[in-house]
Amino acid sequence: MTATQSRPQTSVSNPQAAPVKLEGVTKRFGKTTAVQSANLEVQPGTLVTLLGPSGCGKTTILRMIAGLETITEGKLSIDHEDVTQLSAAQRDVTMVFQSYALFPHLSVLENVAYGLRVARRPDAAEAAEEALKLVGLGGYGSRAPSQLSGGQQQRVALARALVMKPKVLLFDEPLSNLDAKLRRQMRNEIRAIQQQLGITAVYVTHDQAEALAISDVVVVMSAGKIEQIGTPEDLYRRPANAFVADFVGEANLLQGTYDGQKLGFGNVFLPYTQPGAPTGDVRVLVRPESISFSERGLAGRITSGAYLGAMTEYTIETSAGDVLIAPPSEATILPNGSDIHLDFRSNGLYILPA
Repeated sequence: MTATQSRPQTSVSNPQAAPVKLEGVTKRFGKTTAVQSANLEVQPGTLVTLLGPSGCGKTTILRMIAGLETITEGKLSIDHEDVTQLSAAQRDVTMVFQSYALFPHLSVLENVAYGLRVARRPDAAEAAEEALKLVGLGGYGSRAPSQLSGGQQQRVALARALVMKPKVLLFDEPLSNLDAKLRRQMRNEIRAIQQQLGITAVYVTHDQAEALAISDVVVVMSAGKIEQIGTPEDLYRRPANAFVADFVGEANLLQGTYDGQKLGFGNVFLPYTQPGAPTGDVRVLVRPESISFSERGLAGRITSGAYLGAMTEYTIETSAGDVLIAPPSEATILPNGSDIHLDFRSNGLYILPA
């Protein structure tokens, strides 16, 4: 089942979407500070992604929301209720894990219904079947998890979380065990279901493309700190600093000059205005798609090239720094050592804050 196919209307919806708020939340493990003074508001019904490299603290924040890690300092609220000191069982949240965490000795239906049976819900089987229909696995209830593909097992894990009708749904890198094509399909399905149900979701990943594709808001983290919070477009086009610029998508960070009206790279000057940007010698974010070969422009020399099918990726040495460019593949691939010139489109440039 793909994200574009229609899904049956089910009774697993959650109209009471809940906000989540972190106020000065800090987590220490001994002398190591994993998360430092995190402030974050997740609006009801939105999908917010925590994005960053391994060890940046994103999973620790997720586990603190779930109640699986205690908070050293600060306050955590879910649906306007202070849950800082509440156990995981006392919080109305569920989590979809990276490892699926399915019981191998139970059928698919029994796995999905497990939480409801523990809660002694008489409608456990019916609710579980409805949840399976929601994720495109209607009729799979009698199978064993071992009879399913990785993508199907992830759907079962999602159904098991959704059937509890949580106030907040948490995802801990749920797609990292899937191949690239299936990851793309599953991320679209997760997003479609989240929007259909209007549920509040917090999602953890280190995959930039995944974060940009599915999120209402992205939180970029580094070394336990939140570097920037914004929409995918904000982060891509207007990064707060060099770390965000370099981590979110492919980026060229070049040395240039700016006088308030023109932006210069070596001997090339472009009309450009960016209110509030520093002047003089500046550092400029240049996205690869905003650069093209030209007969004039910034002079450079190709130092490496890689044919990628639809495009060819070149690294070019220039007086402003090394430039990555990925134009559509031409009939003839330019060899290393070729002298070329580069043209820049102003809508792909951004002067980084001082």
